[in-house]
Amino acid sequence: MITISLKTDSDIPMYIQIYEYIKKEILAGRLSAPEKLPSARSLAAHLQVSRSTVDTAYEQLVAEGYVDAREKRGYFVNSITHMAGFTDSVVPDFSTESHIRNFLSLIRMPLIPLIFLIPYGNPLAKTS
Repeated sequence: MITISLKTDSDIPMYIQIYEYIKKEILAGRLSAPEKLPSARSLAAHLQVSRSTVDTAYEQLVAEGYVDAREKRGYFVNSITHMAGFTDSVVPDFSTESHIRNFLSLIRMPLIPLIFLIPYGNPLAKTS
């Protein structure tokens, strides 16, 4: 079972802490293909976090190609030979609170009310 020391008092969300830990374990070769990761439910229970927290971390790992999600079988570590030679300095680092704050500030965008995006009323409305 994966044991992660989650920092509950940190500004870094727990799903990112889980994601970062697993990603670093894969890059360091401590988790390798085709190793099966614990189910989201069992890891969440072990870490005492919600299942959605682990699901979000796993989804990010899948999106970046570190992990493969196989229907009704679970999550498996992908072969990352294309990343051989990469160091932690090349891979984005969210290990410090300042890094995560900077990242989160980049993705925050003001919401634009839809009414300003439709210049002349509702284009989907039926006209007679």
